[in-house]
Amino acid sequence: MLKLSFIQPPVYYEYAPLSVNFATVSAVVGRIIVNDFHFKELKYSNNSETEDQIVKIYKEVINCLTKQHLKLIDSVGDKEVEGEKIITRNVAENSAVQYAFSAYRSFAEDQGELDFRLPPPMKHFTKDQLFFISHAAFDCKRGSSMSSEPKCTFT
Repeated sequence: MLKLSFIQPPVYYEYAPLSVNFATVSAVVGRIIVNDFHFKELKYSNNSETEDQIVKIYKEVINCLTKQHLKLIDSVGDKEVEGEKIITRNVAENSAVQYAFSAYRSFAEDQGELDFRLPPPMKHFTKDQLFFISHAAFDCKRGSSMSSEPKCTFT
């Protein structure tokens, strides 16, 4: 359940550029949406080349994320279960930001006149760069699990 009261600072700023608000709002909303999917139960009919490619990409992403987050698995308890929770969360995190960026670019292309000018301290960044800076500043504090290497993509 998502309460509309979250649409206030630090998630949403009325006069912020589109890139800033898309990045921060999407960090919340995108995660909720993507978390509703059960990635571990991915099923396919294996009757088309497209489905095979989707499953192949999915498995590559899961493998990448598994390697990326092995160090986060709690040494106490069931490592397999803990690892699965971490991977599921990170599939949601990574895909949510990528979908949000795509949505931002599409919206900005169609509705660019609704965007605000960048304030002077931000003028040396592109709006695309500002999207990722805003997302990272909101959700990926330095040293956090969301700020690790290597980076995995869903393309």
